[in-house]
Order: sequence, then C-alpha cells, then structure tokens
Amino acid sequence: MELKGIIYKGEENLDQETYDAVPEDLQLFYDQINGMVAYQGGLYIRGCVDRDHWNSLYRYWKGDAALHKSYAALTPSDIPFGQDCLGDQFFLRDGSVWALNAETATVEDLEMDFEEFIVDVIEDPVEFLSLEPLLHYLDAGNELSPGQILHCEPALTIEVPEGTDYEVQAMDIDERLKWLHDFSSKYQN
Repeated sequence: MELKGIIYKGEENLDQETYDAVPEDLQLFYDQINGMVAYQGGLYIRGCVDRDHWNSLYRYWKGDAALHKSYAALTPSDIPFGQDCLGDQFFLRDGSVWALNAETATVEDLEMDFEEFIVDVIEDPVEFLSLEPLLHYLDAGNELSPGQILHCEPALTIEVPEGTDYEVQAMDIDERLKWLHDFSSKYQN
C-alpha cells in the first residue's frame, strides 16, 4: 500500500531540530519521505525542509505562518503535519490525529494515530479527504501545482440554493490560508 498521485517529494532532512521534536511515528514517515503532496494535490504532508518553504512543518507549527496564531482552537504544542486540497488541517495532539475545518475554525479528534491516518487515507482517499472538489477540478482539465490548493466560492459552509455552481480555482497555499483565516474569524469570536 502506498500514497498515490505524488506530485512533490520533500528534499532530504534539512531541519534536524524539527525532526527531533516530532513523535516517533512521524519521524518514521520522514525517514521514508520528508514531506510530500499526494493525490494530485489532495493531501499535503509537511516535511522537515527549509523553514521558508511552502511545505515546511516548522513554518506552520512554530514559524511565521504558525497556525495556532490564526486559530484559537489550536495550541502551540499541536503539530500541523498536513492539509487537504481545500486547506483543512490535520494535526497531532497528544498522539492523536485531529482535523481543523479551516472555514469554521472547529476541530475534531479523528481518534487515530498517524499510522492509522495514513492507512485510512490509502484505503479511501476520496471519502476520507473529501476530494470531490479536486476531482471536479481535475476532470475539467485543470491541475494543481505543488504549493497550490483549491479555493471555492462561495465557501462550502455557506448555505446556497440547490443547484448553485461553485467556482473552484487554484490558489497559492498562503493566500488560501489567509482567506480561510479571515473567513473563519467570524466563527472564532
């Protein structure tokens, strides 16, 4: 079993300090592949790469783009190891994988460890990662480049009349995460 549709693999471990700070199961993953983008952009696993890189675990955990600074539901000890194609985040908290809905700023304990998370992704990536918007985008002849995720208008959490078409476009990760933070701020108050 392996993750499919890999469009980016991280370089060798360039950030030993971050590697040493993560739990053993994440280290074992990094020993095989130091971050990646799988499923044509459907899953990002951040790596111990250059701290300014768009796929740097350090950057989104402790650096200038630390997600706990944007989302009150996250703490500095939460390890935001990955995200899906829309910018929803996956993070480790006390050995368990949690998910952050980036539009609503709500978190959910997935009640699994990192290894179980990877197994569930591999077993049914479309269902587990909610890849329908990405499949629609790809079926229209588009593709995501590493460093891009999808932006949907209107936001998926907004009730719209049945049959409403969503505009889906590729967006730089940082731009999309800023948009999600601004949008979710109404849910965090």
